[in-house]
Amino acid sequence: TGGFVIQTEKLDLPDLRLWEPATTFGSTGGQGTASWDGLPTSGYGKLRQYDVVFTDAAGDAVWSLPSTTPSLSFDLRLLEDSRGVAAVHARATAPAPSTPLDLDYRAPTTAYASAAGAPVSRGVPCTIGPPGGLVVTPCPLTDANFSATLGGAVRHPSPGPVPTGGSAANAPRPVPSSAIVDTNEVRGMTLVVVRGCAADCVVDVSANGTGWATLATVRGDAAIHPEGGTAVARYVRVSVATGDLAALREVSVWDQSVDPRAGTGLAQPGTRLLPSRSGRSGPTRVAWWLVAMAVALLLATSSATIVRLLTFRPLWKAFSGD
Repeated sequence: TGGFVIQTEKLDLPDLRLWEPATTFGSTGGQGTASWDGLPTSGYGKLRQYDVVFTDAAGDAVWSLPSTTPSLSFDLRLLEDSRGVAAVHARATAPAPSTPLDLDYRAPTTAYASAAGAPVSRGVPCTIGPPGGLVVTPCPLTDANFSATLGGAVRHPSPGPVPTGGSAANAPRPVPSSAIVDTNEVRGMTLVVVRGCAADCVVDVSANGTGWATLATVRGDAAIHPEGGTAVARYVRVSVATGDLAALREVSVWDQSVDPRAGTGLAQPGTRLLPSRSGRSGPTRVAWWLVAMAVALLLATSSATIVRLLTFRPLWKAFSGD
């Protein structure tokens, strides 16, 4: 696509060109990798930036990675346990008479599946507002819905979230300027991911909910690695000095219980990935032949019972011919 502002009566634009690079996605340990053919230097404008965008099966953006070179590596935990498609975007500029031309090239999508697992914050409750405020469970910030905002959940609540104290779950409430995620226990946090800070958000952690230490000030989507590798805490607070957190979408917390180098991978859907060593086991899959045998036995037993009821004779006794 090409975008421009009309600033002259006679506008002469260059032809748009197709870009179809070969892309490769993979993983090494706990790091995801992506590489692609760079944007041609002739006829495609001047490159500004690449963006690798991961979108889940629901069409929600999971994470976007900027790069100025045609390759990058990233922490796989940013994708959590999502599955969907990945695509490379290239943004460039080209000269045109009396107006600059903004070009956006989007490569074909590639299916992916991440086995990084779920963060320890998945499904935990949160407090809307300052400490001692309204506790909501399930929390809209820990539900793996990467598009729903806190403002939407607060202004248009569904019957699902059940507050502890305060107004009814389906009553509209003002959007707060702070929110606290409770991970249920004190842990060594190795990564905190915040999605959807429209303004400068201050991210604090606390072990007891009263004394707080600032991890970082972020805007937009941000991955925070605590200084020293870990932050011993139970609570994560996201707040803004002015305004509210209406655009905040998700807060994810990872700790030392999940080793990002063990059992994680990035592959095409359908490829068997090693399970995450998070202590959570998936559902047991029963072999198809066991299911078939069980069905056959059930049918045989049912047929025998029907025959016996109709003949009023034991099945092992030969017919007398009468």
